[in-house]
Amino acid sequence: MSLQSVARQDAARSSLAAAALRALALHFIAWRRQRARRLTMLGLLEMEAWQLDDLGISVDAVKEALEARR
Repeated sequence: MSLQSVARQDAARSSLAAAALRALALHFIAWRRQRARRLTMLGLLEMEAWQLDDLGISVDAVKEALEARR
């Protein structure tokens, strides 16, 4: 095996590893974003109805949004 062919294989492996890491990072970022939204909605459920009303949100709307995310 020549040095050039080894270098090409290493470059391909390196490129593949970089693509896999990038995909993993994007998946993790999306998961964290979804988790943050869900925790925010769960926090809204802990608020009193009048507080949600002041925000223009109903308890039912929060529950429906949570169900839609499952």
